[in-house]
Amino acid sequence: MSTSNFLPKISIVTVVLNQKDLLAKTIDSVSSQDYINLEHVLIDGGSSDGTVEFIQKLKSPQIKSISEPDQGIYDAMNKGAKIAEGDWVIFLNSGDLFAGKTILSEVFSNYDTRQDLIYGDTFFISDGAEELISARDVTMLWQALPFNHNSLFVKRDVLLEHPFEMDYKIVADSEFVIWAYKQGKSFHNTKIAINKYERGGYSDINSVMRTVERWKLVSDSSLKPQSEINDYYFQRLLWEESCQDYLRRTYNIKI
Repeated sequence: MSTSNFLPKISIVTVVLNQKDLLAKTIDSVSSQDYINLEHVLIDGGSSDGTVEFIQKLKSPQIKSISEPDQGIYDAMNKGAKIAEGDWVIFLNSGDLFAGKTILSEVFSNYDTRQDLIYGDTFFISDGAEELISARDVTMLWQALPFNHNSLFVKRDVLLEHPFEMDYKIVADSEFVIWAYKQGKSFHNTKIAINKYERGGYSDINSVMRTVERWKLVSDSSLKPQSEINDYYFQRLLWEESCQDYLRRTYNIKI
């Protein structure tokens, strides 16, 4: 494998809005990394809970930030990619953590300049319990994002080539990865547990919307025959709890 003798600069971009306490945990996780060549980019959407004041008190030369209203999380993520100066970008949003103190060193110890997207496994946290979910191969992209988006490192040039599509409310990260896949960008699964992700975020709460958006996205992307896509996503939608409740109440259908 072709490797580089230098440590690439890593930009960790954290998007936050009114989550001062969660942001503090993420900053601690980033600052604990034993990897030297990094920066932490904080994109605040105009918080009113003291987050802005908390950020202003930070003195680390590795941290830079902006605070201004935005048009949602993907707008904020695009801003972060633009002002980042690293060779690579990872989005670790407020409350999200690296799985350990040596993650960046482990991932980039054998840095391969040919890769465009590098990803790994995730510890999903629910009610304090952790469950390790292994990343899947990108050929399964038509069914779901095969890794948690907070475990994905992307070359900054690739992010700038195709910013997140803000027409999508939940699956713009999937749209970006599908675009990269169809463009022939290279993917590498490190099989390393990269991050810890707390369940219960916006996409989890709005799981039906997420499934519908993804159905349309995958259909437009023509990753599989439409009949196969329709069969898969129809069955997946039926398993959504809120959809089941609606069918029970409205049509007395037992599922």
